[in-house]
Amino acid sequence: CLRSKQGFKIHGLPIHHGFVGLQKRIGFYNRDFSKNIPLSILHSIHSTCKTLRDDLRGPDLLEISLFVFHNMCVIHDEVDIVGTYGGHSDKSRAAADLFDRKGKLTDIYGEDGGKMWLCGHFSAKSYNVMLQDMEKIENKDKTFLFWETKSAVQPRSDDDEWIKFQREPKMVHKWANEGKAESSLREGKVDTENGTADDYRKIMTDVTGSATK
Repeated sequence: CLRSKQGFKIHGLPIHHGFVGLQKRIGFYNRDFSKNIPLSILHSIHSTCKTLRDDLRGPDLLEISLFVFHNMCVIHDEVDIVGTYGGHSDKSRAAADLFDRKGKLTDIYGEDGGKMWLCGHFSAKSYNVMLQDMEKIENKDKTFLFWETKSAVQPRSDDDEWIKFQREPKMVHKWANEGKAESSLREGKVDTENGTADDYRKIMTDVTGSATK
């Protein structure tokens, strides 16, 4: 039973500078009124439980879900770690660099789990928070699990995404061209002016078996 899991905590970090600012100033995600605001945690809990109960005729999990959120979740507000949405902060960059140099992935059998990088948009920021918590004396005997929901697979269909992207407005091209792949484990870039699709397709995965080569 979740109610008996003493000491169990789920830690989360908003990755948009606007929302982490609201969390720091007013505790936005923990306030009851946020359930009326789409993309907030409480709104997602209420809307998902309602759909499960009313549309899918499933169990009513609202009470236990709210219990978990209010008693087992810690929403962080470290604005210096979040930085600006869409890229690394100094602290997330340091965490990603540490993982590039010393990180190791294994499967459940201890075998090599392949390559994984920590992106500056999301994962490196929460990874930095976890590293700080792991260094605290009171946590020395605790087990930590980094739950990474961003897939390692960058999927491709049988559509030619490069040709389609060329048709996007210039402002979209500019945004893509300015993106940096900083991790040594993710060698890929988008350059709509002087590059080709080969600059990034090597890190993508054909999910149809017939993607354009």
